[in-house]
Amino acid sequence: MKLLRIIFLVFICMSLFGCGDDGKVGSLTLGTPFATNNGDGTYQVGATATYSNPSQSNLVGVSITFKLIDTATNTIISTFSDTTPTNGSFGCQWTVPQQLTPQGFLIVASSGGLEDTKSVSVPALGVLSVASSSITFTNTEPAPTIKQNAISGGTTPYSASSSNAALATVSVSGNAVSVTRASNATGTVIVTVTDASPTRQSTSFSVVLQ
Repeated sequence: MKLLRIIFLVFICMSLFGCGDDGKVGSLTLGTPFATNNGDGTYQVGATATYSNPSQSNLVGVSITFKLIDTATNTIISTFSDTTPTNGSFGCQWTVPQQLTPQGFLIVASSGGLEDTKSVSVPALGVLSVASSSITFTNTEPAPTIKQNAISGGTTPYSASSSNAALATVSVSGNAVSVTRASNATGTVIVTVTDASPTRQSTSFSVVLQ
């Protein structure tokens, strides 16, 4: 009878109070995760974990461990542990670089056998591109004629370079690259545009000088 009473009490504890496997009473809950665009080709992802105990109001010093897991590879990207303040809650966040494909992550919070998991996603980085694959300066458009090519995708600020500055120079303002004919000589110049994302995307177009 004594053994049955002990088993019954343990069952009540697990059912009503959510005891962890180390005997910790209470519950651990992750709030809704967030994914915030930093505007530089990275996202800030994170969530807040809250530990509650039905019989304890002072929850200072409860240790909670966070993990960020890449769902595509099931790889733990980062682990962080800290102790709670008096309200039993604290958050954790990470900076995640965008990729050319969407990314999915799991945020896991655990404490003494109690655990909660939430998923969060980071959208794909827009592919860097230019409006025209080729710009032509005719022989009736002498130096220093200027033409522009619009840029889209990727992450600003953009930069550009010319394969032959003696024939054509380049500059970037906002979402456009300006090409200035620097010589009345003929030839072809390749202009390369690069974005500021962590992946450093680049694209190019040709400039034909007649």
